[in-house]
Amino acid sequence: MDVLGNLEVRWVQGFNNGTFRFVDKKTTCYTCGNFIVFLNVETKMRKTLQSPGSGIGAFTASGHRRCLAFSDLNLNPSIFVYNYPELELMCELKGKTKLGYTALAMCDTGPYLVCASSMPDHTITLCAVDLPATDGSVIESEANLCHMMTVKHPCRKVVSRAWYCKTVTYLLQEWFDQGGNFLITGASDSRMFVLNARPSKGFEIIGWIEAPGAIVSLSTQYLKESKQVKVLVLCNKTEREINEGNLLLLLTLFVQQITGQVCAAAVPLMLAGWSWICLFRPRQSDPHHHRPEGRLACLQQAQIKAMMEENESLPDMEKLEHQEFNLDVEEQQRLQLEGEQEVTRVKKEIEMENLAKCYQREILKKECWDSMQVKGKAIKAFHSENEVKNYPMKERTEKELEELQRVETMRQIEQEDSQLQEMILNTISGEKENEEEEDSKTESPALTGSLSALYGGVNPHLYSQFNLHIREQKINQITLLKDIIYKVKSTFNKEFEAVYKQKDQEINRLREKNKRIAEIMTELDLSETLWEPILTDNECPERALTVTDSEIKVEKYLTPKQKEKEEKLREEEERQRLAAKSDNTRDQALNVMMGGVLELKKEDVLRMEVPQPEFMSKPELQWTEEERKSFKEFEKKAKELNEEKEKYKKTLETEMKKLLTSIKEATQMFDEKLTTLFERKVKSEMVIYQEELKIANLVHSIQTEEEILSREKQLSLKLEKARTVKNEIGEELKKHKEIVDEFREEYDNTVAEDKLLDKGFRKEFFDVPGHIIDQLYKLYKRRPRVQRMKTQTENNQFKEGGLLGTAPSDGLSLMMKAMEELDAPENMPEGLDLVVWERFCMARRTKVESEQKVKLKALTLAEMQAFLQRRTDEDEKAHLEIKNLIDELNR
Repeated sequence: MDVLGNLEVRWVQGFNNGTFRFVDKKTTCYTCGNFIVFLNVETKMRKTLQSPGSGIGAFTASGHRRCLAFSDLNLNPSIFVYNYPELELMCELKGKTKLGYTALAMCDTGPYLVCASSMPDHTITLCAVDLPATDGSVIESEANLCHMMTVKHPCRKVVSRAWYCKTVTYLLQEWFDQGGNFLITGASDSRMFVLNARPSKGFEIIGWIEAPGAIVSLSTQYLKESKQVKVLVLCNKTEREINEGNLLLLLTLFVQQITGQVCAAAVPLMLAGWSWICLFRPRQSDPHHHRPEGRLACLQQAQIKAMMEENESLPDMEKLEHQEFNLDVEEQQRLQLEGEQEVTRVKKEIEMENLAKCYQREILKKECWDSMQVKGKAIKAFHSENEVKNYPMKERTEKELEELQRVETMRQIEQEDSQLQEMILNTISGEKENEEEEDSKTESPALTGSLSALYGGVNPHLYSQFNLHIREQKINQITLLKDIIYKVKSTFNKEFEAVYKQKDQEINRLREKNKRIAEIMTELDLSETLWEPILTDNECPERALTVTDSEIKVEKYLTPKQKEKEEKLREEEERQRLAAKSDNTRDQALNVMMGGVLELKKEDVLRMEVPQPEFMSKPELQWTEEERKSFKEFEKKAKELNEEKEKYKKTLETEMKKLLTSIKEATQMFDEKLTTLFERKVKSEMVIYQEELKIANLVHSIQTEEEILSREKQLSLKLEKARTVKNEIGEELKKHKEIVDEFREEYDNTVAEDKLLDKGFRKEFFDVPGHIIDQLYKLYKRRPRVQRMKTQTENNQFKEGGLLGTAPSDGLSLMMKAMEELDAPENMPEGLDLVVWERFCMARRTKVESEQKVKLKALTLAEMQAFLQRRTDEDEKAHLEIKNLIDELNR
């Protein structure tokens, strides 16, 4: 069931009929209810495909084209064609068949499908299925045997051929040969038809042959070399001289004789209960593909298995060898050769993988193990989970040692120079100097910033934290701090090694004590498990580099030579043991007489027994007086021996308790020492973190200083560029101011001259009557309207930023042309002399030219002032930028 609660098919079981088809070299398929099951004959894995219709009727598959087709059981059934292994619906064929299809067949060399319908149609239809459309259709119709019809579909082209069978015959089998030469069909009335499978020949019927029984199954094989098609026909049991079993018929069709009588070379074979056969075309890579007879690639395994099981139950005289069940020796040899080649290939792959892993192991071992001066390991407590680890340390390189030596030498010179300067410049008494020296030697941890001196991290060349100013001092201080960390770790590792050796010694002592305890327990006849601690993998890290036999859970593979060698070694050891056993008669006699020792020891008291008198086997009433006295002596000795045993037993028990107590006390004392070492490790970690924090602060300080210097350098460059730009702008601004001032003076002179022309008009025409003078002055001020519009246009162009060039001169020429109309004699006042009028026109033209000149200079002056203003703004902006850069540098 999926996440939506829908039911899913996990597996199906059962068989509808005996129809099996291969869809590729390794996968066969068969029908089971409304499903088609795909079985991989190598991996035994199954996959299912559910029919989109109602049930499954006729069914076929093609291993060459890797596709399958089947019909459903509905009225007006459809044929579904799927590809493999994608199991995508390639097309759905719909025809005029009413009830159902009895047989389907697919061509191995072309996109053709043949289907045979049942009653009442009884037609054979050939259609093309090459296009992957899912809504195509095939139109079936009743036609003559040689009639061909073509049907065009909107989305695909389908070529179909239909034959009508007059007799009621069920077509059970259809088969294309692999060369695409013949279409063979088998029917329930024992007839087999052979058709020409070439579309150019119209799928004509070549002929037919009657089989000796109902046709159950067909299989074909095309032999390209001999141009023959082998047809293997499986027929049901008949009454024609066959009492039991089925008949296997082999037919041969010649491609050259594509027309005419079918050559049927029938070879009958008796089969017991076989119901399905299939011939496969040999692969081109197969070394035996040249054999024309083909081979039976798939037989009824259950039948052979039953025969082999029956063979196992027969007497030895009647049994057959397993080799005799092999029907194809050459195929077996080929498979064996392929198996050997595959074994060789896999062996080479495994060897290469092992070689790569060995190389990787060597690299890891070199980088993470061999390069370590102190290997990382741990010490675990006896009675708790407390565990203390050491510091894994690499050996310092020559470059690091040289750098440390250089810094220490330089610091030593600096310190001696500083002391010498203090001695020269110091005016304080010698006692105070000694006190200051002692105070400097015993500087408090608050000033040094760590407790490294208490844990082995002593370096007299360290800078004071208050004297780290320049970059070189900070870098040297980092080198000295790293040396302190190294010394702190080395000091702790020495203490760690001492405790590690102590644990090893404690384990050895504990083993000796356990050995004695085991002896006591043996004498006391006690069976208790002794506690025997061992070193863990963390305590012995070198175990990771070796593999013991106990770690290998798989049985070791031995070659025949190795097995023979081991067998000889075992036989030799057994022979030596037997020889030693037979020669040890003296020890055997000693064991019989005195328990294996020449001298009785105290430990043997528990094994001693008082010998029982022989007369004790008789009844007590038959004892004599001497025997009664002997019995009393026996009882006395037995009592004394038992007392001695009890005494010795208590002694052993007391000794065992003392040993157990001593083991417990020793391990507890070791655990306490390990706890002390753990506290030492915590404080060492604290000291190391303090030094690393100082290194981090120094690195941060150096980086900050470098960033500040880099920023300062950038600002200096920007300031220098800004000052250069400011000077250039200032010089240009000064020049432009001078030019503007000169032009303004010129403009003022032009304006003054224009005003003088206006004022001197009446003086120039003093000889004209007064009433005419007024008329002339009005005409003197009059200007053409066209000229005013032109002037406005020129002014707008200038305001929009247009350049002053030929536009003002063009405006002046237009103005002068327009003035010609005003200068015409028709505009002359009455009573005015023509000479005076001409002199007036000349004066007016001079006035117009002066006005135009004033306007031109005004425009030029405005543009120059605007340009000067922009330059002034740029100068102020540069000045402000310089000020900001200076402020940022002075922060």
